[in-house]
Amino acid sequence: MGKSERRGFEGALSQLFVHRLKWDYQPNLRGRSWEVSIQKQIGSLRKILRENPSFGALLEQPDFIVDAYGDALLDAMAETGLDASTFSSQCPYDAAEMIREG
Repeated sequence: MGKSERRGFEGALSQLFVHRLKWDYQPNLRGRSWEVSIQKQIGSLRKILRENPSFGALLEQPDFIVDAYGDALLDAMAETGLDASTFSSQCPYDAAEMIREG
């Protein structure tokens, strides 16, 4: 797998985490557009996995998840205005399950 493809997959996963963090930590702002955004990101990740099945193994690598979640935390803080201490410091999501069950 190429580095750019891997970074693209990590970025897509990070975006899914951002959407879920916003959904989970700002329930008063939930709306249909957020729900659609989450489903759209899951669809994008499924497409990437269909095209690159070997990427599925990345979802079981702790370092990969830590990196994707770390980026998501920074984006969630910027987008919500919430402090880092608001969010879980460790990824609370099972990425493979989120994508599979979406």
